[in-house]
Amino acid sequence: MSALRMQHYATFLASFNYKIQFRPTNQHGNADAFSRLPLKEKTPANVIEETDYMEVNMIETLPLTVNELARATAADKTVKVLMQGLQNGKIVDPKERFGVEQHEFTIQKGCIMRGIRVYIPPNLRVKVLAELHSTHFGTSRLKTLARGYVWWERIDLHIEEMVRNCSYCQSTRAEPAKVPTHCWESPSRPFDRIHVNFAGPFKNTYFIVLVDAYTKWPEVRILNNITTTTTIQVCREYFATYGIPSVMVSDHGVQFTSEEFQKFLKMNGVYHKMGAPYHPSTNGQAERFVQTFKAKLKSLQCDRSTMHAELCNILLVYRKTIHPATGKSPSMMLYNRQIRSRLDLMVPDNVAETKEVVGKVRDLLNGARVAARDYLDKEKFGVVSEKLGKLHYYIRLDDGRTWKRHIDQLREVGPTLPNRRDIPVVIKDVPAETVQTDDLDPELTATTSATQKVGATTTMGPKESPSESAGVTEKQIDKVTSGSRTANTSHPNQTDYRQSPRKSGRVIRPPSRLNL
Repeated sequence: MSALRMQHYATFLASFNYKIQFRPTNQHGNADAFSRLPLKEKTPANVIEETDYMEVNMIETLPLTVNELARATAADKTVKVLMQGLQNGKIVDPKERFGVEQHEFTIQKGCIMRGIRVYIPPNLRVKVLAELHSTHFGTSRLKTLARGYVWWERIDLHIEEMVRNCSYCQSTRAEPAKVPTHCWESPSRPFDRIHVNFAGPFKNTYFIVLVDAYTKWPEVRILNNITTTTTIQVCREYFATYGIPSVMVSDHGVQFTSEEFQKFLKMNGVYHKMGAPYHPSTNGQAERFVQTFKAKLKSLQCDRSTMHAELCNILLVYRKTIHPATGKSPSMMLYNRQIRSRLDLMVPDNVAETKEVVGKVRDLLNGARVAARDYLDKEKFGVVSEKLGKLHYYIRLDDGRTWKRHIDQLREVGPTLPNRRDIPVVIKDVPAETVQTDDLDPELTATTSATQKVGATTTMGPKESPSESAGVTEKQIDKVTSGSRTANTSHPNQTDYRQSPRKSGRVIRPPSRLNL
């Protein structure tokens, strides 16, 4: 009793921090009565003392002994016939010995032995399994350990079932071995199946990556956002460039699972395939290229302003480089030729020159007189100064300018054609009061007024020229125009509206200004 009481004290005091100090008996005082008197209230039924809990656990975890095992074996009815046969030396039915040869069984101290392993009755098997699994090893180690000590029918199955139902083992169990890489079925033509994925934010920028499964041709677009509307717009442009694919593979992003995107794919007859959530290797074609181009952008240390240019350079080199899966470059798989880059400038071109077959073309000699087509006015005249290639010429016009024209825009004329056409200029019905004559020569003003009056009162005949009908000679007209030039020269800021008629025949009239 004293040992049990001391155990109670030790368990109770374990929850306190205290210091033990020796005190002689003659220094002890009388014990307090309240600490000796028992309490009247009883312990509730649902409360368990700590000491009782510890004692019960010690009893339950005591090892299984031979005597206890012998008593349980004697009470086991399933091996009663086998024990009698072993004790009497009689052969028993195979069903009574679990289908095992009888010579493998022996009896030692009331326990049935199969070789070096002891038979465990059904009522003790749970306890033995708990002892084997006390350290929570896996199935293989438990089977190895059990085969050296105990045996019963279907022991391996019971061990596997115990490990599968252990919550501690399952929570800390390693991931199962990955299955061999499963490859997608090879597509039969370019852009039959495409893989799409988003990347970012990388340097505050988003990307969408589309990779063709047949040619490995990548497309990357820089996006400001990754909404469903933007995704549909990019896919529509991609379909317009390379055609509508049969299958599109993506992850479970909200852009791809949205009703609007699903409707867009359904309208275009595209079958949408999505892998399992959090399993990116299903869409490995796009995921791998995302890793590639992000690593290159990091290596180039580009900022947002140069990111588009660097991305184009990365795509150019990638499309030109041989892909390990196909043994050809994406450009060769798609176009059956290599796309040209700056590296091709260093390699001599060995392609044989093909003789160009061209039909008979008009040819103009240097110095030939031609009429060049003018799209703003009538054609201009000049001479051929230089021939450019087979169809283009430099033409030196009569006014000193040089034009470049195609052979279809040139017409050969006579070599004695005048430099310019003498087109008479007639000024019609210009009101005298609208022309500012303050700064003009008085004689010029009088002549102009007379011309206007005569032109207004004379009726032209069908065969009369404008100058004859007006009664004005060409010398007078030249004097008028020369006077206009003189007036404009003396006053450069003043616009002369008495110029030659327009191409339509209308006369340029001066604007009405408010002269204060």
